[in-house]
Order: sequence, then structure tokens, then C-alpha cells
Amino acid sequence: MKSLIAFVSLLSISGTFAYSASPQSEDPMTLREVVVSATRYAETESSIPAFVSVITQKDIEASPAKNIADLLRGSTGVQVSDITGNGKSYTVDLRGFGETAGLNTLVLVDGRRVNQADLSGTDWTQIPLDRVKRIEITRGGRGSVLYGDNAAGGVINIITTGRNKFFADITASTGSYNTKTAKASIGNGSEGFNYNFSGSTLETSGYRDNSGMKSEDFGLNVDFATPVGNFISMSAGYHKDKAGLPGAILESKLAAGMAKTESPNPDDYADTTDYYFKAKPEVAVIPGLNVYTDFSFRKRKSLFYSSWGAGTFAGDTVIDTLQFSPGISHTYSGGGLTNKIIGGIDFQNSKEAIVNDSSLSGKSIYSLEKDSSGTFLHDELGITDSFSISAGARNDKANYSFDPSTPGKAEMSEKSKTYGFSYKLPGGSYVYSSVSESFRYPVLDEFFNFFSNTVDDTLKAQRSKNYELGFKEQISQTSSSKLNLFSIETDNEIFYNPVTWANSNMDGKTKREGVEFSYTYDDSMVLFNFNWSYTKGVIEGGSFDGSTIPGSANQKGAYTIGMRFGEGFLLSFNGNYMGERYFVSDFANTYGKADSYTVHNMRFAQDTGVVSAYIDVNNIADADYSEYGVLGFNPETFGTEKAFFASPGRNYMVGVSARF
Repeated sequence: MKSLIAFVSLLSISGTFAYSASPQSEDPMTLREVVVSATRYAETESSIPAFVSVITQKDIEASPAKNIADLLRGSTGVQVSDITGNGKSYTVDLRGFGETAGLNTLVLVDGRRVNQADLSGTDWTQIPLDRVKRIEITRGGRGSVLYGDNAAGGVINIITTGRNKFFADITASTGSYNTKTAKASIGNGSEGFNYNFSGSTLETSGYRDNSGMKSEDFGLNVDFATPVGNFISMSAGYHKDKAGLPGAILESKLAAGMAKTESPNPDDYADTTDYYFKAKPEVAVIPGLNVYTDFSFRKRKSLFYSSWGAGTFAGDTVIDTLQFSPGISHTYSGGGLTNKIIGGIDFQNSKEAIVNDSSLSGKSIYSLEKDSSGTFLHDELGITDSFSISAGARNDKANYSFDPSTPGKAEMSEKSKTYGFSYKLPGGSYVYSSVSESFRYPVLDEFFNFFSNTVDDTLKAQRSKNYELGFKEQISQTSSSKLNLFSIETDNEIFYNPVTWANSNMDGKTKREGVEFSYTYDDSMVLFNFNWSYTKGVIEGGSFDGSTIPGSANQKGAYTIGMRFGEGFLLSFNGNYMGERYFVSDFANTYGKADSYTVHNMRFAQDTGVVSAYIDVNNIADADYSEYGVLGFNPETFGTEKAFFASPGRNYMVGVSARF
């Protein structure tokens, strides 16, 4: 066998509470056999030859998570690290990509690409939890055909929407580190129209010095539908935050007595203003044939100040992103066959204006731009009611321009393919397998050297091949298990080389292989969920031959235990285990590993249908740990050493909500 293959598709929700605090409970079989959008149109999970998990709105309402990144911690194999400790910056890693995980995980909001064209990555604070209906996680490179760049590890699609009746909600909460939140939403819906308007504020001092944050968010969703199948959905959002950046603490500073809650960078900060608009009209030309146009615009403005051992940077950055994606979808049934086909063209333009004031090189003004386009076609053929095959292909290209620079441009083009099958077994079980190709272009900041005003035109696109094999066993109406094997082989992996202090292509290949397992029991009274994953990432050949890929743990596990009592009471416990991993940037594996850790959390809630209240206790055992460790520069010794971002101890949140 060429390589360890992936069997996939994880549970409908791994590691988060799977029913709401309302007295009613849906059939657990219905909750698990959900409809997902891994192919840009709705279909059942069992038809998709990939590892899919879905976090529903009920899971979100019952979880102690404060934001989307926190919510993802409980999903099988998803490794989450909070860098600043205030919810501003997270690393969310699918399939063991370590420090480049943010550039290898494609994040969508209602199908709109959130990943930026620079190194800033995904801003997880852009969409607050109260606007989210569901989150769909499709692991592996299958999404590259449908969405293009950045999908080597997988795709996370965050779906926002309204409800089908009038509602008005208000929520207030407070907790440790002077944390205060307020949220409100109002909406209405009918068969052909619904809307949802929401707003929220957050203020916290953070658990470290200079880790405070203030943020505010507003969002709007509007959907129209006609009886003949025409449809238009629109969404818009506004986000603003001011956040401190406490920085990593060098190991030598901790040994000298610096507390883990102190900040070596007390003046560093980042202020962000971000807003977007998205519209998708869809027309039913004839029964089964739809034409759609997906359009979105986003503007993100960032002001920041950062310091390091050799100097300081102050920046003012504005990124404008325009996306336009026309396409068609067609569904046909006849002769015992069903066929679903979707195709289209994706256009994206990103313009970045930068004013950079460095203590080393002075003040500079830059203009960077990326134009990309891709055509794709994907087909799913149901040969019988139980057996289906799928295949897809994509042609993609990207053009870059840089001013000032020599040379002033760069061009790249890539192709990707995917094919697989899914076979449904009696009783709701199924098995599947797939092979997918994916790619990642360098982002603007990886191409461009801000010190020399030059472009590294030798930098190549990264290419991966993903193998998957998966099985789900529907043990009973209330319990199921899933098992996955996967392998990802990557050429020209793009990374920051700590030896050359430059972004480079890996001169050896990288291989990631893993096993993922989950078990769920879910009835009207009790939920038990356990998941575990093992990922081995190694470098084969080149300067770091034989090294383990840093920043990613071999083992990761999570559990949830939930119990329901009379009068709407709910008690749940969840926990996450993260194994040892090499420090970020330690590609030579010479500095040892960061310690493993386990964190347990609790939620106690009551919901009367009109008023609800909750108490969350996070890190119940007051574990002393660091989610994120990196190699840092010591200006006193001009050497490199381990540095830590300490994580919070035991902390609390209490909140109350009212519905009208």
C-alpha cells in the first residue's frame, strides 16, 4: 500500500454538547445524519467521501466556548492554540500542519473565503457565536477542487442565518479577568423571507498583562425565496477591536523570576476594523438546473505596534478583497441513477496598502496585489441507492504585483483533482475512500521582503496529495462510532526557515499520517462523546531529513459528558488533552518538546424557555500549561531559546438570557 490512508468523517459533533438546554430534544439519529455543504450544495453526510463533522446551533448554545475557535477544540483531531489569551489570535490546525496551519486551513463564512492574502490569517473574532447556525468541518484536501487555495488541511465553513419565526433575544454575562459581554438579536421569518439582526460587545482585561481587549460586532442576514425555487441570500457584518499583544516569555526570563502572567511587550497592540457584504442570487432555470452568482466585498484595516529584540515595527495596513463566483448546479434522476453536478468560476482580487515604520529601516509605503481565478467542475453519480462515486477537477492561476519591488510581479498556476466513492450499509452505517490533490500559493508577505523591497521569484506553490478511507458504524439509534485513516504527502511545503530567516520551500518532502476515532452516545437524557487522534508528521530528505514537523502534537483527545434533569436543568463536562510537540520553528528538533496537558471544563445551565442562565467553570483543576510555544530571539545573548505563551488557570463565566 502506497501510504496510510484516511478513513474519515467524524461525528456530527465531536467534543461539544449535542443537545440544547431547551426541554425539547430532537431524535439523535436526525442530529447525526445531517446535511452538509462540502460540495457547495446540500447533501447527506453519508454521501461525502471525506471526514466531515458538523457543529449545530444547539451544540453552540450548550457549549461553554466563548468563540468559534474555542468551540472547535472538541472536534476530532483539531488542535487549537490561543496565542494572546484574549480571543484575538488563534492557531486552528487540521491534519498537523503546525505553525502554517492557518495558511493550510480554508475558512469560509456562508461560503465566503475569510483567509486573507497576507500572513494575518483568519480573524476568528470576525463572526461572534450568536450569529452562527452551524459549523461544518471537512478534513483533507477535497475542498481544493471546489474552493481553490489554502485547503490542504481541510475546510471550515461557518454558516450564519436567521430563524423561521419572530424572535428577540438579549444576553449579558460576566466573569474572570473583568470580562463582560452583552448580546442582542432580533429577527423574523416566514416561508419565503427571514431576517436576523444582531449585535454584541466584549470587554476583558485578559489573564496576562497587556492582554486586554475590547470588541464590538454587528451582523445582518436576509433571505428571500420564491415558490418556483428562485432564491437570494444576503449577509453583512462589522467588527472592531482593540487588543493588547503580551508576547512570548523567554525561558531565561521565567527562570529569572518573571511571572507567567507578565508581558515582555507591554506596549504592543493591534487595532482592527473589519466589515463585509455578501450576496448570492440563485435562479431555477428549469427543475433541477440552477444558476447562481456569489458576490462579496471585504475591507480590513489594522493598526499595530510590535517590538522584538532588535527593534520595533508600527504598521497601518488596509486590505480590500473582492470575490465573484458565478456557477451552475444540476441534479438529475432517471434510469435508476442520480447525478449531481456543479461547476463555476471563482475570481478574487486582494489589494493591500501598507505603511510600515521600522526602527531599523525607517518609514516605507508598499502596495501589494493578488489576482486569482479558477474554473472547477465536480460530479457525483449515484449508481444505486447505496453506492455513489464522485470526481472533480480545477484549473487555477494567481498573478501578483508588488510596488516598490524588483521584480514587480509573480505568476503561478496550479491544477487539482479529487475522486472517491461512498457505500451505504444497512442501518445507517457507511464506508468511503477518496484521493484528492490540493495546493497553496504563497501569500503576499511570503513573496515580498520588506527590508530589501524585493520579491523572491524562486518561491513555488505548495502541492499535496491526500488519501482517505473511512467508516462509520451506526451501532444503535442512539450510538455510533467513526474511524479514519489518512495520509498527506506534500512537495515544496512553504515555511519560515529559522536558519535563513526567510520564507522558503522545503527542500525535502513532508508526510503526515494519522488515525482518528470517535464514539458518541446521545439520547434525551445523556450524552457521552469521546474522540482521539494520532498524527505523525515527518520531513523526508533535505536539510531537516528525519525531523518531526514542529508545532503539532502526535496525540490529541477530547470528551464530553452531558446530563439532563427536570425543569430544564443541564450539567455537562468536557475536556481536552494535547500531547507533547516540538516548539514552533524548531525544524531541527534540537530544543526538546513542550509538555502535554489536559484541561477540564464544566457548564451548569437552566432553560425555562423564556429565561435561561448558565455558570461555566473553565480549567477546573487549575492546570498550569502553555498551549503555544515558539523559538524566540534573546537580544542579550543574541541566541535562540524556547519561549512560552502561558494559558489561563481556573476561570469563570456566568450569564443570563431572555427571549421574547
